[in-house]
Amino acid sequence: MTNERTEGEKAVRKLVATNDLRIPFSSIYQKIKAYEDTIASGIQGYVNEKSDFGNSVTAAVEYKDKMVARGMRNGIEDFKKQYPRYGAILEGLIQEKRVESEIHLSYCLNEGYKLHDNEYVSVIKDVAGLNDLEAEAIFPEIMKVSDRLKKKKKEGLREILIG
Repeated sequence: MTNERTEGEKAVRKLVATNDLRIPFSSIYQKIKAYEDTIASGIQGYVNEKSDFGNSVTAAVEYKDKMVARGMRNGIEDFKKQYPRYGAILEGLIQEKRVESEIHLSYCLNEGYKLHDNEYVSVIKDVAGLNDLEAEAIFPEIMKVSDRLKKKKKEGLREILIG
């Protein structure tokens, strides 16, 4: 009897492992995204109050208009109400555009400044629900993986949609 696995068996085992890892990775992604959104919204308040951000960071709120396609259901309903006999008008209503306003927070570390390890560890603790020792233990490995996955290091101005 051989202990070698078939290619099909290896593929299924890899899929099981992938699924087992997707769940915690997805959960952590959702938690860190919510955490990021909460912090960004709070910063919007500081910007609106014209708070002092010190020398190491920059933050600004921008309001941008974005063209979005009109929803098909709305277009069809409007067509039925306004032009019950003219089928050609339906296409125009569906393709109609409307302006939607978005709020973006632009932020960055200023040149010559960097985050301290304890700032990263604090976020890992908050998001993953770990204690100090656990967060400090996995921090170096997370940063190694992060550095490998980044195509280029994010420096300079960053942006997040906050509303």
